Amino acid sequence: MADNCLVKHTKYQPSDDEWKCPQCGGGSEVFFINDPMENAADDCPKVHEQDGIECSKCGLYWSGKTVTTLMAKKANLVPCPCCKGKGVVPKD
Repeated sequence: MADNCLVKHTKYQPSDDEWKCPQCGGGSEVFFINDPMENAADDCPKVHEQDGIECSKCGLYWSGKTVTTLMAKKANLVPCPCCKGKGVVPKD
């Protein structure tokens, strides 16, 4: 992990298995970060709030924040009440 990354990461970091287009379900071969957030560390593996994420299969484009919010919702996760939303926990 890049310790030198100083830009804002999304609260939810999806697993490789969850990394699919919210619209068409295309995986990492067609769903990717096309426009990394400015000033993000080149070697940072995390999703940043303002990353530009594109699906070349269905042609849609989202921000990192929008995509991870949709993925967390699909996984039935909500912001953690204990840590003031810095993490996510199962909804139930």
